Amino acid sequence: MRGKDCHARLNGAPGNKGGGWHRYLDEGDYNTAALEAEDFKDNAMRSLKVWKGEYPPDLALPDYGGDECVVMVHGEDNFKGWMAKFGEGDFNIHRIFSKGAKDRDASSVRVRGKDCKAVLFSSWRVSTGGLVSDPLVEGDYDTASLEAAGFKDNAMRAMRIWKGEHPMFPNDGPH
Repeated sequence: MRGKDCHARLNGAPGNKGGGWHRYLDEGDYNTAALEAEDFKDNAMRSLKVWKGEYPPDLALPDYGGDECVVMVHGEDNFKGWMAKFGEGDFNIHRIFSKGAKDRDASSVRVRGKDCKAVLFSSWRVSTGGLVSDPLVEGDYDTASLEAAGFKDNAMRAMRIWKGEHPMFPNDGPH
């Protein structure tokens, strides 16, 4: 694949948990061995999307300070690797997978939206026992920034995203 700022997303057949799989590729040469190193499943691709720019149109982030609350999670530091887009809500491990994220493989996060916040969890569900980060406010968080907020690299298994005041957790006191 060639072209300045050119990217591709390979979409695969749904697995036994549904949702299918996605693999993101930057400019470069990819033979079968190189694709398999990216967890590509040979002969399982259903569609291919190629675009120019940072994000494909269906994953584009809103501008800073907007009304929409959006979190983009990346599998590698500095907003590289796989990406998955989330709106407001609680995302357990199954909902994380359905959006294209990988288990325990998140290294950078972007938060967009006025008063938007996100908290990451190491447990498979949203619970105080698995809390792994301070609330992330609107901004861009590379691995070092996430670690400064209490996040352990590649530990995310669930996430809560909301606008406004911090929501209460079940059986938990005020935050």
